Amino acid sequence: MRLTYVYNACVLIEHNRTKVLCDPWLTDGIYYGSWYQYPKAKAQAQDFFDVDYIYISHIHPDHLDPKTLKLFPKDIPIIICSYIHKFVFKTLERLGFEKIIELKQSERFELTNDFKIEVIAADFCDPSLCQKHFACSLKLGPSLETQQIDSLAVFSTQDQTLVNLNDVPYPLSKKAIKYISDHYPQIDCALIGYSGAGPYPQCFEHLSKEEKGLKASLKQKQFLNQSMAFLKHLKPKYFMPFAGQYVLGGSLHSLNVMRGVPQIEELPSLFDFYLKKFNVTSKFFMLNSMEHFNIFSHRCSKPFSPPDPSMRQRYIEDELSKMPLDYENLELDFTQLEKLIKKAYAHLLKFQKIWSYSPKQNLYIDYGAQNFLFLPYDQKTLRRAKKLAEPYVKITLDPRLFFEILNKRAHWNNAEIGSHLTFNRRPDIYDRSLYLTLSYFHA
Repeated sequence: MRLTYVYNACVLIEHNRTKVLCDPWLTDGIYYGSWYQYPKAKAQAQDFFDVDYIYISHIHPDHLDPKTLKLFPKDIPIIICSYIHKFVFKTLERLGFEKIIELKQSERFELTNDFKIEVIAADFCDPSLCQKHFACSLKLGPSLETQQIDSLAVFSTQDQTLVNLNDVPYPLSKKAIKYISDHYPQIDCALIGYSGAGPYPQCFEHLSKEEKGLKASLKQKQFLNQSMAFLKHLKPKYFMPFAGQYVLGGSLHSLNVMRGVPQIEELPSLFDFYLKKFNVTSKFFMLNSMEHFNIFSHRCSKPFSPPDPSMRQRYIEDELSKMPLDYENLELDFTQLEKLIKKAYAHLLKFQKIWSYSPKQNLYIDYGAQNFLFLPYDQKTLRRAKKLAEPYVKITLDPRLFFEILNKRAHWNNAEIGSHLTFNRRPDIYDRSLYLTLSYFHA
């Protein structure tokens, strides 16, 4: 097998002239105009029109980018995990792809006679594990389909195995990792995530600059520790850290320094330190865009050449800072927005009851109106509030983005990952059920 790094989580995996492209993100401005590539991928969509398959791990746009996939021939088969909630399938279907292959748990699919892929749900289709980490409902019981949104993939030949871990969190995926270790005793190469995208801590206004710096450092350590947990469990001969390379643009560009995501040029020294600290024997390699690693010979096509941090900062300040966010040029009808709010609140209450979510914090939305929008969970009438009553979470966002979310042209989760939402919470406690409830606040 041969592995070619394209950008972020996008890699090309080849064996005997059969090619599988994973998670292509080749356009700038995803997550409603906030995420950009740096350095940019040295490839365009047409460079991969000859691939035999595309594997999409999950719905997030740095893995499933509609702008990129629109450019591909629609007769290329797409391989995905078989999810109960068909967000990925329906998105690919709307894009016009003619053959979408849904793989259920423990189903190995033959790419060729000596080249297979097995797509594994992050939670290993275990609803009790899913509820433990994501508060999913237990009503569906055991299944070969997952309620989760993440998957990982194992590519195997007769004598080589590559594991693509994508964005799966280690605590959720322990059963999946054990399954891989039991069924693939020798892992030749693993693709390991090393960071967590999202709004924390850069978008939390109740934190001081010093507190954000401390939280960012702790976040970085948490995800590097998770990388070590994967490595100690899987014991791959070689591994490459990936799926964490992006910068924020537009009016959000100043948030880059507090994301708690290490820059790619920092990874060699960071992993050298953590491998020694955790006594991990797996060997580390990195690739620049469109360079490859031969899994049989264990050789890279070229040595890794890190980007210049000063050039990146100049690019962010001189170019990306001037880029508009997707919603900034939209005209807003406040009358229509108020109507959508009422419909969305009814929808939220309906699904809160179905899934039995019980947030412990009050939820307020600040979208520039005269008073905060208060969403009570135990009543059927919205309220406006001048003051915040503890315990609370206040979410601030642009009213134009709020309109797009309520209209289902944007989503709370993507707005959060894209750093478009600002949070204030008292006390500073994460209430998972509140955010799950919020995901149903749309018309």
